Amino acid sequence: MRLAVAILVLSSLAVTLCSCANQRVFYKGSTVCTATNRHTNDWRYFKIELGTPSKPYAGDPALWIRPKDGAEFRTDQVTVTSILSRPGVKVAPFRVPVSDSPPFEPWPAGTEEYRAGSVVYVVTSNCVLHIMLVHSGEFQKVGEDRWHSLPCTEQDIREVFGSPDRIYEWFRE
Repeated sequence: MRLAVAILVLSSLAVTLCSCANQRVFYKGSTVCTATNRHTNDWRYFKIELGTPSKPYAGDPALWIRPKDGAEFRTDQVTVTSILSRPGVKVAPFRVPVSDSPPFEPWPAGTEEYRAGSVVYVVTSNCVLHIMLVHSGEFQKVGEDRWHSLPCTEQDIREVFGSPDRIYEWFRE
């Protein structure tokens, strides 16, 4: 009986561990990229964020974003007016933090979140603080020729953003 219980406990632990994902967060300046390696040995980056509360996006790095569900745009030329003129943009209830990344300090008072399909914008005082591309779409560093599609590899992320300032990893259910 004890052996049967032990086998049951160990098998349920194995199933739990195999159904969980590891997460990796790549930090470079004000850029945060999040990956998972669920059911694979390769990291697959599914989210790119430009700007954090302590380092709002100020145009660097400049990317071309081609959302699967929207018009192509250049991140260093985004304004609140241009966001509001994009088809399908909706004001979303603001969630703090916007990212699944390790916790950051809070966003400034009066911050709003706008969503247009796979792109999220965080703005305040008529200023764009944060641009996020999540799950689908393509991106390209301004001045480069190669487009990268989400989800993408660690090599793609390093090609566009360079070596990270730091990488944070954790096990997550």
